[in-house]
Amino acid sequence: MFTRLWNLEALVVMLGGLAVVVGLALDSDLGWVTWLLAAGWLAISIPLAMSAQATMIPIYVRWGRFQRALDLAVAIRESAPSPKIRHIAGIDVAMVQIAMGRFERALENLESARVGSFKEGTRALVVANRAYCRAHLGQDLEQALEEAESALSMLPEEGILDYVRGLCLHKLGRNEEAREAIARSLERDPTADLPVPAERPWIYSRVLAALDEGEAAAHQVALARKRMKHSPFREAIEAA
Repeated sequence: MFTRLWNLEALVVMLGGLAVVVGLALDSDLGWVTWLLAAGWLAISIPLAMSAQATMIPIYVRWGRFQRALDLAVAIRESAPSPKIRHIAGIDVAMVQIAMGRFERALENLESARVGSFKEGTRALVVANRAYCRAHLGQDLEQALEEAESALSMLPEEGILDYVRGLCLHKLGRNEEAREAIARSLERDPTADLPVPAERPWIYSRVLAALDEGEAAAHQVALARKRMKHSPFREAIEAA
């Protein structure tokens, strides 16, 4: 708990808000009430500071500050007040590890998450990311495909889940089916940085190359290079 209170994000919220409260109180000449208000702010700012830390995790990931995002996610998990919140925080840890390309560690965290009581969307997220990590690790690929299809059955309108299924098919060498799934994914959800920056055009290029569609593959590589700055696949894309 204390590690979450004494860090940059918590201090910005707590001290920044304190300065505003005290400044306004002094300007209104409230006397001793100023210090009462200050104490009240510090009390209510603790949960606000903790909430701000969770909000900062995806922002740090977008900025490429992966280690800071991971440190925050781990701190939140370790200070979680209940098992359910700890499991949710563990999923956040795994998502940061995925952004860093640490698929083995991410899979460990996802497999330890007990999601039976969670909403269907959360369960689908966990199952899909287990499949995603297995695919990138080249492990248990048939199981990965089953997980991807299970997640897609729970959330059939989520385009990114079509991509996870396509990734599994590609790793299994079923590239015709993979091309169809990834193309459908891009049509449904063209968000460039999902699941991580540059990944979908990069993997799509590998699928197209395997199908001897060189010109189309080169086009996808060019798209990937525009988005690869914070991608765990940057070295492979640069070498292509």
